[in-house]
Amino acid sequence: YSVYRNGIIYALLPFIGVAYGLRFSTSINTEWLKKAIFVFYFIAIPIFGIQTALKFKAFENLRKVNLKTLNQSIHLDSGEPLFYYEKLRYLVQSRHFPEDAFTETKAQLDLIHPNYKEVQFLEAQYAFKKGEIKRAYTVAKSECQKRKFNLMVEAYPIFYAAHLDKDILRNELINLFRKAIIIENTRKNLDLQLSIDAENLIIVGKDRKVAVNIQKTKEALQKNKAYGLEKMAKWLFHDLVKKTFNREGLNTGNGFFFI
Repeated sequence: YSVYRNGIIYALLPFIGVAYGLRFSTSINTEWLKKAIFVFYFIAIPIFGIQTALKFKAFENLRKVNLKTLNQSIHLDSGEPLFYYEKLRYLVQSRHFPEDAFTETKAQLDLIHPNYKEVQFLEAQYAFKKGEIKRAYTVAKSECQKRKFNLMVEAYPIFYAAHLDKDILRNELINLFRKAIIIENTRKNLDLQLSIDAENLIIVGKDRKVAVNIQKTKEALQKNKAYGLEKMAKWLFHDLVKKTFNREGLNTGNGFFFI
């Protein structure tokens, strides 16, 4: 649906411009100016039509994503950053592709639209796929620091930390809850506080307290990393964060959960 929506919007824009131009021309009394406008639109309408068809085809290719259709979309509309981004996503998920394909596509995207969407996280995934886990963690961590109110992206450094070191993973777990508390306090005008003892992350609200066992959570993260980034992220936020916080601020009882 979204692919056709974008294609239709892009397709209609030049014709809307043509319609307004023709409407404007009817109010002109000067004969030579009317002829000039007619000649302009006589040339412009076929050009707009061709460009519209090409753009629509480029977006339509996204309905069936493979390397051939993505390259075709880029060829049809080389100025649209979405096609480069989708190609990067495809390359990250693919098992076999030319080694320099990701780097070249990323460089092209950066020229058109630096920091498009969350492309740096794709770069982190690419580094992880190459076995450069430390670099993947560093890239993801750097990007997360730019997104102070986006909790979901924290899954990236947590996932990579689970492949690195227990202390790094512990720090990322603490950082996750600190960030979650800041977001909860800001959005809901709360006064949640975080304290840490030898075993637990303790979140204290007005009349409630939740303890999250650090060691058990680390063990659960280590177990879930085997299922990949996407599944671990889903587990992380649906089973950990959402079971710790609710609309009022904190859930009652033990904040830890079992998988």
